[in-house]
Amino acid sequence: MDKKVRIVVIIVIFLIISQYLFVRLIYAHKLENNLGIFFSQIYNLKAGIIDDRGRKLTISLTDYLKYKNSLEKYLEINEEEVDIEEIVWERLLKNVWLNKIAEDNNILLTSEEFNEYLNNLKDLEEIKKMTKESFGISFTKYKELVIKPFLLESKVYNYLLDNYNDLENITQAQKAYEALEGGQDFLEVAEEYSSNLVFAKNSMYIPEEDLRDFYEPIKDLKEGEFSKIVMIPGGYIIWYLENIIRDEKNVREIKQIFIQAKTINEFFADYLKRVNINKIY
Repeated sequence: MDKKVRIVVIIVIFLIISQYLFVRLIYAHKLENNLGIFFSQIYNLKAGIIDDRGRKLTISLTDYLKYKNSLEKYLEINEEEVDIEEIVWERLLKNVWLNKIAEDNNILLTSEEFNEYLNNLKDLEEIKKMTKESFGISFTKYKELVIKPFLLESKVYNYLLDNYNDLENITQAQKAYEALEGGQDFLEVAEEYSSNLVFAKNSMYIPEEDLRDFYEPIKDLKEGEFSKIVMIPGGYIIWYLENIIRDEKNVREIKQIFIQAKTINEFFADYLKRVNINKIY
């Protein structure tokens, strides 16, 4: 065999063996630093697989190591003791679930939305400083591991509520609305259906200039009238206009029937009940 060919063969064999050894070291939990992240990304290694009624969803080992390393830095700085494995797995499983819903329903987190969120953050420089001092990671990594998943979670949650995935609680809100339409006393309906009577028994005072977003339906109400069901983050509201203080601000005195929506964590818990999780790492 030609000498050059032998050298090439030896190099190829060496690379194959070294790659095999690196992979073995990673799966033996002996290589969890940046080198482990690099090789897990190069070889597209898996930390686990979710079987969602026949649909196989991959949990990236690269993501696992990134989250674990970041959490370890945070715990080292803050001297806390928690079950790292449990926290990392829960975060990764939730990310896979959120991404699946987003992909299936064309829910996109645009760069414009992301930048708008960052621009609206107060004390952004303080937050950047905090990520370094309290989390031990760069703000770039913090955006990737914390902010983006949080924003996607918010969009997916709104989608789930908008599309009647919370049938039990929206039905409660509809029953409350029907009772009011039938002439039943506001407080009586609140006592039967509201998740928190504090909002029904105590008034809020909103100037006319602030009647926008989910306060918008209050604008057209007359004293003693109630609004249609309004969805807000985390629940459903029926506004009731108690009084209008007629001055330069035209302040509305309002009360509400509030029905708690199913939380994102409750949706996630339902998902975990129906899937099988195979942890490889």
